[in-house]
Amino acid sequence: MRIFCLPHAGGSASVYLKWKKYLNKNIELVPIELSGRGSRMIEPFYNSLNEGIDDVSEIIKGKIIEGEEYLIYGHSMGALMTYEVCCKFLKEGVKLPKHIFLSGRHCPFIDRKETIAHKLNDEDFKEYILSLKGTPKEVFLNKELSEIFLPIIKSDYKNIETFQGINKTTVLPIPITVLNGYEDELTEEEIDGWSKLTNKNFKKLYFEGGHFFLHNHISEVAEVINEVV
Repeated sequence: MRIFCLPHAGGSASVYLKWKKYLNKNIELVPIELSGRGSRMIEPFYNSLNEGIDDVSEIIKGKIIEGEEYLIYGHSMGALMTYEVCCKFLKEGVKLPKHIFLSGRHCPFIDRKETIAHKLNDEDFKEYILSLKGTPKEVFLNKELSEIFLPIIKSDYKNIETFQGINKTTVLPIPITVLNGYEDELTEEEIDGWSKLTNKNFKKLYFEGGHFFLHNHISEVAEVINEVV
């Protein structure tokens, strides 16, 4: 069984590579690389989140093994993309995942009053990103690294913050597990809202840490996935 993993804003497929040794041997880890980073660095950024959703949908469709079930995990931006990809598959009649795992993202039908980060100047934007505690400060202190990663992160934030959302209330016939850090800013209402977007089982789990809790709880998150399989 394959698990497709979608990264957070500014993230690459490589953020999931450490998961491999913790997942059951019958689960094949398939991190999805988004355009403009990692192994796809020479490709252009997405012009919109919709473009990214379409791209990821095609990648996953091409990697679904006939006759086998599969899973999807998405963190933050990746969680939103996971939901939208599943809505797209539902409409198109594409085989749906056995289970989806969503972390660090509020449900789509609740609008949040958030900082419009992509409109901040570069220095303020860097401070905002560092406050989320998922990006090492060395990335921005190193001029060469900053020149590589700052445009990637800003492009992703622009796409998230300008995304209108097509499927804010589409109910999926897929079990959903939501994972979140105790110190993240998401409210109970924003997390529980995901339960209204499935007509199957819903489960929510909390871990010590903030928005990027999963990096410090790899074995525990992997165990949550293993239990589903």
